[in-house]
Amino acid sequence: MAEWTLETAGRLYAGWGHWESLSQEGDTWYGLDFGYGGKDRTACIKIVWIEGVYYVEEMFSEAKLSIRRTLTKMREARIPFNAKIFADSAMPLLIDEIRRGGYTTVRKATKGNVEAGIKKIQDKDIVIIGDDKSYLYFGYMTFSRDKNGKLPHEPDELAAMRYGINSKTPIKNAQRNKPVKARKRKGFL
Repeated sequence: MAEWTLETAGRLYAGWGHWESLSQEGDTWYGLDFGYGGKDRTACIKIVWIEGVYYVEEMFSEAKLSIRRTLTKMREARIPFNAKIFADSAMPLLIDEIRRGGYTTVRKATKGNVEAGIKKIQDKDIVIIGDDKSYLYFGYMTFSRDKNGKLPHEPDELAAMRYGINSKTPIKNAQRNKPVKARKRKGFL
């Protein structure tokens, strides 16, 4: 018990699960945060919602990505062109470039106040998918207030996740929604 307390002391996020992989399907969408230079990273996070739990997986996270390279990374990560993507809206031109690159359903994320957005995330059941070497996992493990109680720079992976989770209302029972065959009745479908 003491180890757990020391591990989470001061962290903004605690109590998340960690799985190596996810085999189920559910309501799926993505969060995207653009890096603007320096140490900032462009991060894309996949979010799968199943029965009240958000399963989040880092698709990519890299510093100094151009829009062209971001699009290449999205294709390499096999993100569908029709995927729901909620992107950082600080520079609308970047969202337009992503749309021109084929991802026509990308839209501005609901950002609002960072403190309020973090509070919403704290109230969610979240499981990180992937290895413990990802930037998403590292950010989760280290994101805490400074000694004066102020928020530090939010890790870009956590920002992308926050954009995605706070921008979309999940579809309940998404894994059970399958197309139903139309039946013919008296010549009509």
